[in-house]
Amino acid sequence: MIVDELNVHARIIGEGPPVLLLHGWGRKGEDFAPIAERLSTEGFACHLLDLPGFGDSDMPPDAWDVPRYAAFVRAYMDAAGLDKVTLIGHSFGGRISIVLAADCPQRIEKVVLVSSAGLRLPPPFKMRMYYASRKIIFGMLRLPILNRLEPSVRQWFWERYASDDLKAARASGHEEIFRAVIAQDLRDYAARIKAPTLLIWGNLDTETPLRYGQIFEKIIPDAGLVIVEGAGHDTHLQRPDFFARVIKVFLQGE
Repeated sequence: MIVDELNVHARIIGEGPPVLLLHGWGRKGEDFAPIAERLSTEGFACHLLDLPGFGDSDMPPDAWDVPRYAAFVRAYMDAAGLDKVTLIGHSFGGRISIVLAADCPQRIEKVVLVSSAGLRLPPPFKMRMYYASRKIIFGMLRLPILNRLEPSVRQWFWERYASDDLKAARASGHEEIFRAVIAQDLRDYAARIKAPTLLIWGNLDTETPLRYGQIFEKIIPDAGLVIVEGAGHDTHLQRPDFFARVIKVFLQGE
């Protein structure tokens, strides 16, 4: 279908109240297919959407930030005839869910944030030491005798220390979008969410650690946190049966 002049891929599984599932960075809507199959048997219509730049959807025309992605999701809801939805957002999809729920409360029934990104926390001590050392080294490389080494040293730092997400973003042409997205701290948006919100976090998550979920639980007015023991960043893939049961209870208000 065409949304915001972009060719967008989406699959709908089931019939009933709509649930819009938003995938993580570098993923696609089909990540949530196992969960959608389970929820469809409980009477929900699950929309698996490939966000622009991912899966089979077109690339955005420029470097979209999170509010621009949220505006796109709202446009998808309009195009699909969805007046009000429950949002399930994983990681990057959680960022979008936070902004959309804050800006369009009348269109959001409930929110599920799964290992959501969206906070800019002070870097740990090791990372602060890395930044300080890097600054000193590149300062030295400005000297006439050493400046010829700068390209190779920069490449070494990139290969050794750049995150997997950043490397993948550069390789796929998403780097500007990635930098625009991660630059935003969304706690002010989170504080404006009015919908009941369920937070699901694996206690072994190293990408968006459990402390993110604990902070969001304090910020979002009507939020509860479920910790999944033994799971990492992808609880919906690692523990799909447990994940679907928790979602079912939350959506049905039991």
